[in-house]
Amino acid sequence: ARDTTLARMLRMVEDSRTRRAPSERTIEKFTRYYTPAILALALGLALFPPIVLHASWSEWAYHGMVILLISCPCAFVISTPVTIVAALASAARQGVLVKGGAFLEEAARIRALALDRHGILTRGRPEVARRIALAPEAARHLAQWEDWRASEGGTFALTPRRAAEGGLTGAAAAAIDELTAEGWTVEPSRDSYGVYLEGFCDNPRRESRTAVQDLTALGVAPIVLFTGDPWPAARAAAHAAGIEHVQAELLPGEKADLVRGLVHQHRHVAMAGDCTADAPAVAAASLGISLGLPASDLIRESADVVVMGSGLGKVAFLVRHARRTLRVIRQNIAFALLMKVAFLLAALFGVATLWMAVAADMGAT
Repeated sequence: ARDTTLARMLRMVEDSRTRRAPSERTIEKFTRYYTPAILALALGLALFPPIVLHASWSEWAYHGMVILLISCPCAFVISTPVTIVAALASAARQGVLVKGGAFLEEAARIRALALDRHGILTRGRPEVARRIALAPEAARHLAQWEDWRASEGGTFALTPRRAAEGGLTGAAAAAIDELTAEGWTVEPSRDSYGVYLEGFCDNPRRESRTAVQDLTALGVAPIVLFTGDPWPAARAAAHAAGIEHVQAELLPGEKADLVRGLVHQHRHVAMAGDCTADAPAVAAASLGISLGLPASDLIRESADVVVMGSGLGKVAFLVRHARRTLRVIRQNIAFALLMKVAFLLAALFGVATLWMAVAADMGAT
């Protein structure tokens, strides 16, 4: 299993190389026209004065060579991809695997975040808080409901709303209402003595509130909780993390629809999930994040970013890291442009020499 996981991670790294950032594509388009134009300019400068004005061939060939060296696009060409590769490697060392430069740039532009509850706002280690034994008739009704859930895909939790949709009534439905009202999530269990409904307590992460505050300070707002868990458990987790916007008892398709609504409203939206039920919502976001080591294979394949760890802290790191990457790219391009403009002006006034041109080109690179 470990070898399989390693192979999958290596494949993701290989795939990331083919998903180039928009800035990389922009620079490539720019140099596609810039390079021939500079070659034509240098050639014209070397040939026009000697042919038309009968100036010195050696002098103007020298000036043409200076212009050609100063204007060489090397610094432009490598400024963005080198920065992107360095940023991807740096993020990977922190346990954040970004599947390409395009997704790294998208992370820098995130304005809203949707997330699941289990394993993200909570510790992901639910413990049985209470158990209610069911009579044979209630157990039979529960089994019928489980068959109905399996026929519907089996990707949603046992909540009062889902119980009613599946026709579960009577003592079993009353027990579900009782357990969820106390703030637990509910799952059926069986042993040799009978059938039970168990209420699970999943304690909130202490660091979630700090991570939410960090993301808000970075301008990521709103932060919303989309979960299939019962309302009381969802509200408790959201309150502990400082999240105001909550939607609970959602089906996977409903989560995806809500994420699409956020994308329509805010354009740049991230969705963080850790289970198969989150996969449609993760795929619907402009940036999908698989969060947590026990995340399912499906959501890792659907996500654009795989975080090898739990909690929201690394999502805040990703946003900061991506924004710093864009700043470095802009600094690289601005530096290369300033160097070239300065030495081109020097060349026009006749004070730039060939060795100065070499120093300007290689120095900027």
